[in-house]
Amino acid sequence: MLLARQEPERSVNLGMIIRYELATAEETVLVRDVLFSSHPESVRGPGPLALSPDGQTLYYTNLVTLPPRTAQDVRLGLYSLELASRAHKLLMELPTAEALHEIAVAPSGRRLAFTVVSYRVGMDFALYSALYLADGDHVRQLAQQTNGWLFPLWLDDVQLAYVQFRVEIENEDFPAGVQPALWVHNVETDERSNYLPLLTMQMQLEALRQRVRQLEERMQNLEKALHELQNKHR
Repeated sequence: MLLARQEPERSVNLGMIIRYELATAEETVLVRDVLFSSHPESVRGPGPLALSPDGQTLYYTNLVTLPPRTAQDVRLGLYSLELASRAHKLLMELPTAEALHEIAVAPSGRRLAFTVVSYRVGMDFALYSALYLADGDHVRQLAQQTNGWLFPLWLDDVQLAYVQFRVEIENEDFPAGVQPALWVHNVETDERSNYLPLLTMQMQLEALRQRVRQLEERMQNLEKALHELQNKHR
C-alpha cells in the first residue's frame, strides 16, 4: 500500500510504499520518500503502481535519484524494485511536465508497457500520449497520440493490446467527437492490427443474423396460420 505524510517545511507531500503481510500483520517499508506533489507548476505524482504476476517485482514512479538540475527542473523516473533483493533500478526518466498514467506487466514479468502523458498549453491546448515498451534494459516507443489516450493490456508475453482514443476538438469547450481504435501489437515483429472495425463488423453481422432469425420465426408463424386456415376450409 501507499501511505502519505505532509512535509510543510518542504512544501511537498511525501509517502512510502509498504508491504503488509495479511497472515502476520507484519509491515515492511519498501520505498521511502515517494513524491506525491511538488511545485504546482511542476510534475505531479505519484504515478500508478504495478506488481509483476509472479509477485517478485514492483514498478512505481518517484523523483530520480540524481539531484535536480534546477529548482524548476524536477524530474520523475519509472523504477523497478526486486522485492527479494530490494534492488532498485531506474528504467526511464520522465522530462518535466510529463507523467506516467498506465502500467501493464506481461504475464512472464519480463516486459512492461506504460503510457506517458504530457499537457502543452500555448495558443491551443494539446494533450500528448505515448506508449512505451520496457524489455530488459531497452525502452522504446510503440505508439503516440495527440489529444487522446492509450490504455495497454497484455494478452500474452508477445501480444500487447491497447485501446486508443483520439478526441477531435473544434475548440477548448466543445469536443467534436471521439475516434476509438483497438490495436493488437506484436512487440517482437512490430506488426499491429486495428480490431475495432472487425469487432464492429461482427456486431453488425450478429445484428443481421438476429434479424434473419426474427424473419424466419415470422415466416414459420405465417405458414402455421395459413395451414390452419386451409384445414378449416376443407
